[in-house]
Amino acid sequence: MLLFSNVPGRVVKIKDDAKPCQIKIMDMGEEDNIIFEKHESIVTRIGLTEEVNKQFVHTVGNKTYLYVFGDRIGNLTLDGISFAPTCRCDEDNTKDLNPGFERILQWYNANKASNRNSPLTIVLGKDTVLNGFLVNFSLRVVDVPLRMFEWSMVLHTIPRKQA
Repeated sequence: MLLFSNVPGRVVKIKDDAKPCQIKIMDMGEEDNIIFEKHESIVTRIGLTEEVNKQFVHTVGNKTYLYVFGDRIGNLTLDGISFAPTCRCDEDNTKDLNPGFERILQWYNANKASNRNSPLTIVLGKDTVLNGFLVNFSLRVVDVPLRMFEWSMVLHTIPRKQA
């Protein structure tokens, strides 16, 4: 999918044969994944950080020992861009007037850790399954004339069990 804007505030979606990196949030259903048609937003970057829970001990004899205690909580970052509404809105059709940044903020508020009893299940690509809690959201204005906003969400991921 390619996105172009030739008029301030307007975004055009062009279908492309390229295979994008796929991200699915499994326990929400297809209708609740972040999609352009519903949220006027797209995911532009995915970042994943994982770390081992460890301790290094340096001794007087110039030896170093490593103690490993499993894995620590990881971070999955989703970055994206939100646009102004693309609907043909008039006095009779006002349901889609919310700009993309409000829709993505509503999505965050509905799915953040303080509003859920269980983690989100995220599938990256084909086989990478992560479970995590949505804990942070930030929003920035990118381009005022184009009415574009950049956003970022952070999920703390639960360490996967080793086989």
